[in-house]
Amino acid sequence: MAYASVVSLAQTLEQLSTRIPGLFSDPKIQSLSASLDYFKAFLDDSSKSSYYHQENIKDLVGKSRDALNEAENIIELKICEIHQRGNEDLVGSLVPVVQKIELLREELVLSLETCTSHDHDIEPTEDHFETRLGSPSRPSFNANLENNVVGLDDDLEKVIERLLGYSSEREVVAITGRVNLTYDH
Repeated sequence: MAYASVVSLAQTLEQLSTRIPGLFSDPKIQSLSASLDYFKAFLDDSSKSSYYHQENIKDLVGKSRDALNEAENIIELKICEIHQRGNEDLVGSLVPVVQKIELLREELVLSLETCTSHDHDIEPTEDHFETRLGSPSRPSFNANLENNVVGLDDDLEKVIERLLGYSSEREVVAITGRVNLTYDH
């Protein structure tokens, strides 16, 4: 078990050194690395296996295993804290941009509403884009979907309105469907 702790901590430090280039220039990290090399060499050396039977050596190997596990836990905890703080910083940085995007969306909805008074082909509502794209910031989105009638009848009404409506422009309406392949004898 002690050997696994040594190897695991050494790998964690190696991975961390790729993310933090100057990590091994710190004297404490250098000391930890040297201690890891010593423990690994001691545990690798089969000629010293006779020492394992001595009670104080067993005790020291067990204590070193516990200390190595504790060091690795501390390193991993700090890495998680850094990632968490980074995510918080990311969200904090995005707040102004998200507000700007929401304002632009509201302006677009208002612009579409003014277009509606001039052109009857566009029918924007307050939820015009939410019903098409979804809005993670509004929890009432799912409730709105439950109240809407969805199905062939609605689509058929829209197609009939587009075909028979009073629009002065020509419009191509693609009508596709599923062919029924059942065959009764």
